[in-house]
Amino acid sequence: MTNKAEKKSITWYQRTVKGIYYVSNIFLPLSEIRYTATKIGPSFLNNIKRAKHLFPSSQLERKLQQPILSFYEAVTASGMTIETLKRRFLRRKKLCLALAAIPSLLVISIILVVLLSGIYTPLLLIKTLVLILALLSLAALPFVQALICSWRLWQLCHHRASPIERGGFSDFLSENSWLKTTLSLK
Repeated sequence: MTNKAEKKSITWYQRTVKGIYYVSNIFLPLSEIRYTATKIGPSFLNNIKRAKHLFPSSQLERKLQQPILSFYEAVTASGMTIETLKRRFLRRKKLCLALAAIPSLLVISIILVVLLSGIYTPLLLIKTLVLILALLSLAALPFVQALICSWRLWQLCHHRASPIERGGFSDFLSENSWLKTTLSLK
């Protein structure tokens, strides 16, 4: 008999809690909050984990854990030959330069259209400036990728990869005219 009495009190308690939940759900969006928490919660935790990797201390720890490879070790680790890597980076560089040229040509055409129109109101000039800055920032993204490809091609041509071999990005910038190297199609 005691078992039935406990069962009745548990079901009565569960019904009461469920009833309070449904009544309060009319005034407060509890079910939506629960749904949102179950959907957003895991992605929010993943974003927190990713943000931890952005701090300089964790970046330094990861960098210290990675072994520094020489040029030939890095090429071997890639699983491709030097010629294949050169072709791949050259193709990627040409594609990035073509993608950077499209917004740049649009900027030139917008400047020409505004200059040839003869209308020089402050509002038009401000809108033109904002549009030009937006297009140039859009062109900068593939240009930076082309710069990275030029650096990798330089590393492949000079057989340098590690800081010991002077194959870092700062070495590339100091030894070359990096703008000419990046803009050339070679």
